[in-house]
Amino acid sequence: RAGDRRPRGARGVTTGVRHALAALPRGGELDTAAWRRRHILLVATLVAHLPILVAVGLLGGRPAGRIAADVVPVVVIAGVAALLMGRTKGRTAPSTVVVLGLVWCSAALIDLSGGSAEARLHFFVLLALVAMYEDWRPFALAVALVVGGHVLGAAFAPEVLYASRRAASNPWPWTALHISFVLLSAGAFVAYWGLHEREQRRAREYWEQLYEGERAVVAQLRQAEQLKDELVAIVSHEFRTPLTAILGFASTLRARIDDLDRVQALTCARAIERQTKRLSAIVSNLLAANGDIEVDPGAGTDVHAVATEVVAQVAEYAPAAPRLIHVDVPTSLWAGMSAPSLRLVLVNLVDNALKFAVPHTAIKVRARARDDTIVLEVENRGGPIVDADRERIFEAFVQGDSSDSRRYGGLGLGLHVVEKVTAAYGGTVTVRNVDDRVVFTAVLPAALRSAASPARADEPTPVLPMSEPRAESPSRAEGVQVRGLRRGQ
Repeated sequence: RAGDRRPRGARGVTTGVRHALAALPRGGELDTAAWRRRHILLVATLVAHLPILVAVGLLGGRPAGRIAADVVPVVVIAGVAALLMGRTKGRTAPSTVVVLGLVWCSAALIDLSGGSAEARLHFFVLLALVAMYEDWRPFALAVALVVGGHVLGAAFAPEVLYASRRAASNPWPWTALHISFVLLSAGAFVAYWGLHEREQRRAREYWEQLYEGERAVVAQLRQAEQLKDELVAIVSHEFRTPLTAILGFASTLRARIDDLDRVQALTCARAIERQTKRLSAIVSNLLAANGDIEVDPGAGTDVHAVATEVVAQVAEYAPAAPRLIHVDVPTSLWAGMSAPSLRLVLVNLVDNALKFAVPHTAIKVRARARDDTIVLEVENRGGPIVDADRERIFEAFVQGDSSDSRRYGGLGLGLHVVEKVTAAYGGTVTVRNVDDRVVFTAVLPAALRSAASPARADEPTPVLPMSEPRAESPSRAEGVQVRGLRRGQ
């Protein structure tokens, strides 16, 4: 590392030590049920040593008093271990008692067998049994007691520790050899323990991932089911209204065609056409939200012409109170996207503004060039959009109220479609509050003037006053009416 002035060899040693420590098992990761099962097995193993000790003492010709001195402590320790097993929730005290009992069994076997080499093999059995806890505290205690027992035996009672006279007369080399074997065995048990722990951890992580994945799938299924129910309710409501109007006017034409004059017949026909366009707009949003947007990289569309067309189209069927739509779009702006895509963006932005604007206030549609982009803004006066809803309103099927009596219609797809179309062409759409106004801003790619027919320089900018929607009847037109068209800025 930069700034580390230690010699390269020292850094290598430090790194090696750090990796070695990281490879050691953590310990204590057994769940309560698994630890309890292993503890019960070890207590049973401790109790099973009792007849073995008695048999070894009798076969070795040891006096009864000596056999009792070695066996009685094991009985006491086993009883304490059984007592703690049902009265304590901790692990340290029960495992410590079992370790002490097993170490005593090793010492008793050596004593009763006269220090035979076969009896000393029990130390390795001891370490294997204690390693079943997969816990550093009992394992370290067992290793320390075994090593300490060898040292004390070599120092004070070598004739008890070793049956061989040669080893008893010079116990330290043999003790060092035995301790080395014990430490190597302990290292092997730790390595196996660490490998098992890592495998268990990976298995646990795998099952946790499966569980979380299953939970996520269940949550998605529930969300999809809820979304389906909401979609059915919203679509049925949105389709029922125009279909009812179409059916009513069509029935009127069929039943009274001979009694209606030209004006009345045209009124019915225009109402049917208006509601059909409304249904077409709903279907267009559904298709755009469900499918992929086909991007034409070489497209170029006159923003002014499309804005003029959209305002006239939306004015025919948008459910809005009387208000003006001001269009301020220069005729020299060309967006780098297809005309249907730009139309879809503008229709939904203007329709959204019409729904939520304060009655008798103006809606403004503006566009300007900025570097290699077109900045398109639709502004209306209305309630501010809180920060928590600024991202949410661009999600699909977002409706504050999906009941039949809700104040505003629509599927909750308009702004989602706007975001999807603009993103497909590499653009963005955002919303902000400016005083008492709400401004939606779509940044679209700019294009050179295409071969399409440009709008005339003297074409008037539409300002469309519209009326409050009225209930359908055979003699009166439904929806928003366009009263006039005049030049405005």
